[in-house]
Amino acid sequence: QYQYLNERESEVEDKNSKRFTKDQKVLLGIKEELKHMPKCKICGGHLHPLSKSYDHIIDKKFGGSSNDFNAQSTHHYCNNSKDKLIALGIYNLESL
Repeated sequence: QYQYLNERESEVEDKNSKRFTKDQKVLLGIKEELKHMPKCKICGGHLHPLSKSYDHIIDKKFGGSSNDFNAQSTHHYCNNSKDKLIALGIYNLESL
């Protein structure tokens, strides 16, 4: 009658249980994903794979080329704000 009550899927686990809870499994999955997730080279924040921009480290207007040594993944916002971030001292080209 109560088929939905399954001991293996119970959210309440005994302290001495040898099984991981669903929450523990989800947390582990999130931690693993975050370890391998790319980061914005300007702000250091995590980049979503479907929402990233490709930036010239040395801008074209300063003679930067479009080779792979001058490319970096960034947030769209960071890429579009790079000139202002440099002026504010938040992004430092010398540290690259």
